[in-house]
Amino acid sequence: MGYPAVSSKIRAGLRRFPPRSTRNIQQILGARPDGDHSSDESVGCFERCLKRRRANPEENVGFSATEPAERWVVWVSIDPRSGQIFPYPKEVSQLLELGLKRGDAAVSLGDSFFGATVELSDGNFQQRTARGGRDVQRLLLRRPEETVTLWVRQGRYRWSVVDAGTAGSQERVASMPEEAVDLSKLEEQREREPPPPDDREGVALWQWCHELHVTPAQAEHLEDCFWGIYTEQQNSQIEEAYQGAERQVEITVGVRQYQVVFGPIPGFARQEVSGTSCLPRFTQHG
Repeated sequence: MGYPAVSSKIRAGLRRFPPRSTRNIQQILGARPDGDHSSDESVGCFERCLKRRRANPEENVGFSATEPAERWVVWVSIDPRSGQIFPYPKEVSQLLELGLKRGDAAVSLGDSFFGATVELSDGNFQQRTARGGRDVQRLLLRRPEETVTLWVRQGRYRWSVVDAGTAGSQERVASMPEEAVDLSKLEEQREREPPPPDDREGVALWQWCHELHVTPAQAEHLEDCFWGIYTEQQNSQIEEAYQGAERQVEITVGVRQYQVVFGPIPGFARQEVSGTSCLPRFTQHG
């Protein structure tokens, strides 16, 4: 009799997305800004160049050798309802800075931030939650007590950062010495970090087959659409039992209990309804 299958492939080349990885502040609300932000072209060009210089210090040329280096950084968000500057706690700024240096596409701020994620990929930093978003800014400082100035404007849905001189914009000024991160110390911390795992090792993923009466040999040739995946918790349960050489493991799917019985072929298992003799389904370790 054939069984629905569970095959064991290791998938490589995974994209590294912070974790849910991914880490305390006030509640985050907001939505997309409304429309374009027009500005005086010359002022806007200057501000864009200044932002680029601050975000990429290695591009700096022509500055006085006696000018203090920008060796501090603070990450802030803009309250979408008031346009006020809110600094992230120092430990969160460190988290964001390290994520940016690693090239992470996003960094999760965890439950303390209501599951918010800060997107880093395109240089237009945004904090997202299920309820909306807000602008995020990375500010380089010469001294931790240095005053920072941002220009914000109220759109249809929220306040957003705009170029200086933009019609309808307002100035926001803040000093956040307690939240400033020393970049030199952060670089030392980064150098002490263990190297990331080799993506080629992949992550074990257990999948179950939608079809019945499938043999392990047939399972190797089925397209991806024939396979469903378990939740992260279920997958971890199955993999832990498999690595521990257990004969079977019980998992909960919704309100039902299932037994995942391993073998006889390595990397395959049968999924059976607990307490019944139902035809099992193969589970693929893929």
